[in-house]
This record gives sequence, structure tokens and C-alpha cells, in this order.
Amino acid sequence: MTSDLINKKKIQYRFQRFEFKYYLSRRNIDAMYNILLNNHMVPDPFLSEKDYYMVSSLYFDSPTLKCYNEKISGIKHRAKLRLRTYDENFDYYENVFLEIKRKADAVIIKDRAKIDAGLYYKSLNGAFQEEDLGNKTIEEFFMRQRAYSMVPLVLVKYKRKPLVSKFDDNLRITFDYDLEAGQADSFSSHQTINPIFPAESVMEVKYNNSLPSWIHRIIQKYELSRQAVSKYCYGIDTIKQHHQLKF
Repeated sequence: MTSDLINKKKIQYRFQRFEFKYYLSRRNIDAMYNILLNNHMVPDPFLSEKDYYMVSSLYFDSPTLKCYNEKISGIKHRAKLRLRTYDENFDYYENVFLEIKRKADAVIIKDRAKIDAGLYYKSLNGAFQEEDLGNKTIEEFFMRQRAYSMVPLVLVKYKRKPLVSKFDDNLRITFDYDLEAGQADSFSSHQTINPIFPAESVMEVKYNNSLPSWIHRIIQKYELSRQAVSKYCYGIDTIKQHHQLKF
């Protein structure tokens, strides 16, 4: 997703939805993708010439790994902080989103703000000024960052192949693959990026209200099992294995 596509697309700053995740063998992505194309889904119209875009997420956590441990412990109400860009060639002057992603029992709530280069640099060390805090999402991000001494910790990158419903703008199915992670202080300052699980991908079904029955039938037919997948936690586990975790 290039900067031109981001500018053309109506940016959504708040999401509240269900997200169901499934492991899928990397070699089976195309088969499942085509099955869904034949069942009321179409490629995301904002894609460019490729059928995927890059996602790069810079996750923050505390010295005690508060976010990581809350996920591992199964805390039902939790939040994590991250910066995200969709450019293959990172351009922090235009296309970075500051995000708070919350889990409220079974519901995912995501708030985000598009930030400029100045706020990008300030977010890396929590150096926001009072004049930066007119946006509620930025205010809460800064409050949580200060309260728990959160700093950038891990960069998680992957390719995302997205589908959207022909009939419901709130129904999306994405395939995330080629996941990799490295300890990072910023998008451009990181240690060696390592693969997370190269033979597998993550299929995510994102929707509001109720899940269409035809998706239920596909899930059952192909024996897909819903999983509690956290790319952030896998990223932490990966940098631990490569002795990159700085805490």
C-alpha cells in the first residue's frame, strides 16, 4: 500500500469488531484465497499492482513486559501500543499510524492517529509536549507510555493479502505470511530480522455483528481451528530465541 493509495483511501481511525484467527499452511494460501473469491469476496480495491501489501509494526512494552505477560496470562481486558506503516520503503514523514489496540473480552477495539515526522520521533521516547496532545488517541498513548515506561521493543513485518466482502464493508479476510521480527528502537534502527514461522500463515476473519453462515461452512469443511494468535508475542519469542531482547 503506497502513500498514494493511503491518500486515496478514506482512513478509518476507530475500529470495533471481532477478529477470528486461524493458522494456515503457507502453501495453502492461494487455494483458500481462490475459494473465498468464489464465495462473495473480492480483492481489496485499494491494492496496487500486487495482490498484497507490507505491514510493519513497531511494538512498545515496559521493562516488565506488561503487554506480553497480559496476553500470555489471558487477561480479558488489555491494551498494547504500536506504530504501524504500510509502505514497503518506510517513509516516516507521511505514512505512520500511532495505534492503541485493545481487547475487551471477545471484541477488538483499535484507535489510531496519523502522525507526522515530529510526532514519530517524539513517540519513540515519550517526549510529547502539551501542544501535541489535542488528539485523544495520542493523549492516551502518551499516558500509557509514561505510566508504564514503555519503549519500542520489537519490529514485526509481514506481507498481507486482503479480501473484502462484495456486500458488507465491515467483513474482511486477510492472509498474513512471511512473518519476521527483530529487536528495534525505531523502524529504521533494528537488529537482524528473523523469520517467525516461515511454513505457516495467519488467516484473519474480521467482522461486525454476526459471521456469515457461508464462512462457517468453509471453516468447518476445511477443518480450520480458531487460534489465539498474537504476532506481538511471537515477535517477542523470536527475539528472545535470538538473544535480542534488551530487558
